[in-house]
Amino acid sequence: MRIFLFEDNTEVGIAVRDAIHRETKHLVVGMAQSVDATAQLDRFQPDIVVTDLDLMGGSGFDVLSSLLKRTMPVVAVVLSNHSADTFRSRAEALGARHFFDKSFEWEKFLEFLRSLPPSV
Repeated sequence: MRIFLFEDNTEVGIAVRDAIHRETKHLVVGMAQSVDATAQLDRFQPDIVVTDLDLMGGSGFDVLSSLLKRTMPVVAVVLSNHSADTFRSRAEALGARHFFDKSFEWEKFLEFLRSLPPSV
């Protein structure tokens, strides 16, 4: 599957991308630190969008809101250290199908990706 990653911290983004490539059969087709990059999603045509909640120029909630307006289906996944129930509930209300705590559910995140077929 094709994954687009939103992560405000460059080093963390690279580590997440490298882990996805190393641990799964999926391809990270794009990465961005800013909410503004949602305009690029049509060009990359991801199957999955993984977003942190802290982003430059906005938040992962803005990314989720923009995904709701798209006609192309995409699986929205939140990977964040902000994992309180209020964040999870808001993300789910905005269409996030999965929510993982970056610090405590990292392995669950990778297991979720491993459970998906390599391509749609």
